[in-house]
Amino acid sequence: MTEENNSHSDSWKRIQQQLSGPAITATAEHRRRFVLQKRFLTVSLIILIVGGLAGTAYYLSTHSKTFAPYAEEQGRTKIVFFSDGQLSEHWFDEQFGALKRKDLLSIDITGLQTSLLKNPQVLEAMVERHFPKTLKVALKERLPIGRIKLKKNGAISIYYVARDGQFFTSPLYKAPATLPYLFGVSPNEIDGQLQPIAGAASLGELLDGFKGDFPDLYIQLSQIDLSEWLFPAGPQTSVCLQTRSGTKFRFGSDRIKTQLSRLRETLKMLNAEKQTLNNKLIDLTYEDKVAIIGIEKTKPSK
Repeated sequence: MTEENNSHSDSWKRIQQQLSGPAITATAEHRRRFVLQKRFLTVSLIILIVGGLAGTAYYLSTHSKTFAPYAEEQGRTKIVFFSDGQLSEHWFDEQFGALKRKDLLSIDITGLQTSLLKNPQVLEAMVERHFPKTLKVALKERLPIGRIKLKKNGAISIYYVARDGQFFTSPLYKAPATLPYLFGVSPNEIDGQLQPIAGAASLGELLDGFKGDFPDLYIQLSQIDLSEWLFPAGPQTSVCLQTRSGTKFRFGSDRIKTQLSRLRETLKMLNAEKQTLNNKLIDLTYEDKVAIIGIEKTKPSK
């Protein structure tokens, strides 16, 4: 028994043992590889993020002057300007350019509107905030019916008269060559301000109607005589429009539509009779008739 036991003991000792590492199955090997790859990707991502942040910080620090104007622009108010006349966006920038550097909420829109209306060329001014950072400014300008030469402070200047009777002068306004001259009017002045022409509403209605019904005659107007445009209105209150061909049209201050209608019929009659308008006075101030009077040509003095 002893010999057999020793024989078995010796045979067990002769078996080779794998002492270099534990046995690893295929599943364990796959799991280990997945964990290693995940760790590698995580570390790589961290390195990329840190590097990106460092690079961005360096770029911004070296290009701060480039981005400063852009950042400043983002903090400004955007101005949207419109006018139906001759005042331009360039004019507004010269007068109120500082508004662009203000925050939208800090702009006094009532004060801005008041400042705009102090310009006699401006009839209406609308100022609105449009969030987040836009200020909208829209102007309606006075349209002149004529121009007049006035002497103020020892100098003769050209003034314009709008349809509401207001006088204004402006180096920015460029009058059309066909804009007629006014004469026979001496405007009153109060506290340095020229007072509107009396009966401006009727005069504006008349000129608007004349322009709408007789545009070809309207552009030929050279003079508007206001020497008889007297108020309070009476039977003699009238205005005389004169064209470059010498034709004159006299209108009263009331019944404007009736007078324009009579003028339309009168012109049809003259055209049917093949009569020219040159050197004629068409008086529409009568209640029940239209007077057509020939005007003698003024002979040049010898």
